[in-house]
Amino acid sequence: MTDKKYILKIEGQELTVPPEVGGLEDADLKRALTPMFPGAANSKIERAEKDDTVTITVIKLAGSKGSGGRSSSRKKGGGLAALPLL
Repeated sequence: MTDKKYILKIEGQELTVPPEVGGLEDADLKRALTPMFPGAANSKIERAEKDDTVTITVIKLAGSKGSGGRSSSRKKGGGLAALPLL
């Protein structure tokens, strides 16, 4: 039986990684990559296997900006409609 080769694609780079890294669960892989690639924390991981090579692609997802986590505490409505007429 042949050993699998693992290739990690992240931020435009292709890195050959050992089976101990390539075989990690997605959450563990994200945790391992985050110190070197901060975008990995909020990413999607896709795996494709061809012959004896497993290609792991890390796709960064867009995060929310500027909400500060307060969007749920805001009252609904408001905006221009809430301004008093002069």
